[in-house]
Amino acid sequence: MKITAKLFGGIGNQLFIYAAVRRLALNNNCSLFLDISSGFASDQVYKRTFQLNHFKISNEVSFIYTKNTFIKKILRRINIFINNLLPFNFRYYIIQYGNDFDPRIIRIKNLFNLFIEGYWQSEFYFSDIEKIIRSELEIIPPTDNLNKLTSELILSSESVSVHIRFFNVDDVQNSLNIIDYLKNSFNIIESKCYNPKFFIFSNDLDQARELSILKFRNCTFIGHNYGDDQAYADLWLMSLCKHHIISNSTFSWWGAWLANNQDGIIISPNIVSKDNIVSWGFDGNLPSHWIKI
Repeated sequence: MKITAKLFGGIGNQLFIYAAVRRLALNNNCSLFLDISSGFASDQVYKRTFQLNHFKISNEVSFIYTKNTFIKKILRRINIFINNLLPFNFRYYIIQYGNDFDPRIIRIKNLFNLFIEGYWQSEFYFSDIEKIIRSELEIIPPTDNLNKLTSELILSSESVSVHIRFFNVDDVQNSLNIIDYLKNSFNIIESKCYNPKFFIFSNDLDQARELSILKFRNCTFIGHNYGDDQAYADLWLMSLCKHHIISNSTFSWWGAWLANNQDGIIISPNIVSKDNIVSWGFDGNLPSHWIKI
């Protein structure tokens, strides 16, 4: 038996997909195949690319290339329609609906070759094999001098990773008041940590530099890793930090989750957007020990 899953989205989403389907394959003693082409070929907006080559993925996992032909698109729709009529345990083509944790996924006992498609943004999908996932998602460190020097600065200080994600005006910018969120987060960190040093990561570093709340704090802005090809390097630097202030982003979620500091403080926004374009804080997404504000 085999399980096939489609990869898509940015590096954070790819990690969630891998962790969930890897656990599913191990639990069912199945071969795991990851489609690393068709999900990116249809991404005309963000133009994401395959990123899991920067991690110590198991050799048991196979990568395949699939073309988005017209016939395959039609077959996908037919399979989705048929499987939605079947009892869940008898489906061979599973599509995620909604964002909340779906416990049916972890109870699957594979009777057929299974195709699975979704984001699966909860550690509940893989928490029972956490050690395996942490081992296989260990980041292969970048080798350039600037990242090495930055890592040394992070490791030698009371480092706090701060991820600030800016959305388009038409998205969910107003769902999270960045200034208020950062103010509350900084108050928590500064009340618990001596002489914290904040490392700022952002998809718009120029805009982040203009935030008044950052101007009088010990901040280092990380902007030398450009584009999707270097996203793993920023994620690696994040994971080295002792504490984390994440944004409503799977990218910084993984930066915090992959960190090795068991005593670290992790602060997350706890929001759900009204228009549901981007949701955060839905059922199962945020680990219980994270501070949610």
